[in-house]
Amino acid sequence: MAGAKPKKCEDLNKIRSYLAGQERLWKAYWLISTLGSIVVTLVTVVALIVLEQLGFPIGIWQLLIVILVSYILWWLLSSFVVWRCAPNTDWVGWTYLARAVVLLYFVSAIASVFQGVPQRLLG
Repeated sequence: MAGAKPKKCEDLNKIRSYLAGQERLWKAYWLISTLGSIVVTLVTVVALIVLEQLGFPIGIWQLLIVILVSYILWWLLSSFVVWRCAPNTDWVGWTYLARAVVLLYFVSAIASVFQGVPQRLLG
C-alpha cells in the first residue's frame, strides 16, 4: 500500500508516545507496568531455562540476580512511563493516585535496601 507505515516504525512511534507521556494512564499502568512486569519476569525465566538446557551452567544465585536486574530495569522504565502518562485521564484523582503509587514503590525500595544494611554502617 502506498503511504502505509512499516510495522517496525509504528511500534517505535508507540514506544515513543509512552515515553513522551502521550498515552492514556490506564494503558501505561495496566499494560506497561503491571502486565509488562509479568511478561519481563516470564521471558527472563524462560530465557534462563533455555540457556541451561543448551549447556550454560546457571546457579540459583545467577538466576535470582538476572531476574532481579531485569525486573528493576523494567520497574524503572514503567515507573517513568506511568509518571509521564499520569495526567492523561478523565479524573485528576487518578493522576495523584498513580504518582503516589510510583513514589510509594520508590520509598519502599529504598527502605528495603537500608533495612538490610547493618545499623553501625549507617552511623
